Amino acid sequence: MRDLVRRFVNSCVKCRRQRAESLQQLMSTLPKERITSQRAFLTTGIDYAGPILLKTGRGRGTRNEKAWLALFVCFAVKAVHIELVSSLSTEVFLAAPKRFVSRRGKPSKIYSDNVVQRSKDHNERVSESVHHDEIEWHFAPQRGSHFGGLWEAGVKSVKTINASLY
Repeated sequence: MRDLVRRFVNSCVKCRRQRAESLQQLMSTLPKERITSQRAFLTTGIDYAGPILLKTGRGRGTRNEKAWLALFVCFAVKAVHIELVSSLSTEVFLAAPKRFVSRRGKPSKIYSDNVVQRSKDHNERVSESVHHDEIEWHFAPQRGSHFGGLWEAGVKSVKTINASLY
């Protein structure tokens, strides 16, 4: 009798699913840039947040213009540096890291996502521009949003704070 019940329970799909052990997510090790002690912003990630609307002018002549926030997130201490940018063009994209470097010092590595809207020419110009400054620029794979969790968390924090202000 016991054998019969055991065979029935083992062949029942619902019973097997109910007794199944859940699998544990395999986690890789953290990159060495995130666990070694180093100067702030020596290894950094960059991402855009926005658009946000800015009021320009006074009185009846006010206009709303779009702007974006360029976020630089430190890998070691998770500090966030924010730059305001006026557009998503390549020239403006290259100006934001220059302002960042003048404030925080030159990073050795910059990581960013590989947004589909940006062209291959954009990525080549960025790589060429930072090659002169001896900065390694790493692009995440296209549609690989899970690669930029650290700087996406910074974007989430800034959006949460921004929503509570306005």
